[in-house]
Amino acid sequence: MTTAAPATIRAALETRLSELLPAVPIIWREKTPPKGFDEKSPYCKAFVVPADNQTLGLREKTTRHIGFLQVSLCYPTGKGMAAVEAQAAALQAHFPAGLVLESGGVKVRIRGKPSVTAPVGESPIVVPVTIRYESIF
Repeated sequence: MTTAAPATIRAALETRLSELLPAVPIIWREKTPPKGFDEKSPYCKAFVVPADNQTLGLREKTTRHIGFLQVSLCYPTGKGMAAVEAQAAALQAHFPAGLVLESGGVKVRIRGKPSVTAPVGESPIVVPVTIRYESIF
């Protein structure tokens, strides 16, 4: 199952994110933007970053996969910060610490509360949210 690990973990995280943001287009890395996508409306960019693998146990047959889901909330300027801050808070609540997701028989656990950093850019305003995960199998 090791070769399927990144895709299986990604599927679990992408499914969970899509459940929260059905009305906001999600631009996934290396995927075509959804039909009707408009950069002047709110959207988000998301990608999974596998960060580290650690072999566990004496037989070294179990691996701990660690990484993060990076979500950048992109909102047009001139509307204030309330909407993007509310979406960031909703994202934190949707991925609570300890949440266990499952995909293809693999469990993915959210490690800690997602972090929201200061806005970057001016047009659009981009608020990065980092969701850390781990999966052991």
